[in-house]
Amino acid sequence: MESPTPQPARPRGNSSDDARDARLRFRNFAQHQIRQDFKEEAQKKCSTEIRNFAQCAKEKGLMVIFSCRSYNRAITECMFRYNSDEAFAKYLKDNPQLLPEKNINH
Repeated sequence: MESPTPQPARPRGNSSDDARDARLRFRNFAQHQIRQDFKEEAQKKCSTEIRNFAQCAKEKGLMVIFSCRSYNRAITECMFRYNSDEAFAKYLKDNPQLLPEKNINH
């Protein structure tokens, strides 16, 4: 039986490539944190809809799927209004200082 031939070691990137990758990962992390903050704000803005759905779900139990559709739809519409990709892009455009701020602070 023939033994497998060893694979040559993959060349390692130079230090500038490694540093660039680290910066990109850090920038993505910062943008992810901003997105999480943005989502939390949307949830606060939609708290009435969420609370109404929760109350309906508590009252209806297993029938929540059928009985609380209008409340679920209201949550979906509200979250889309405040947490859509378009709303996030506009938020970043209106607040360009946030991304560098997150990079510096986190």
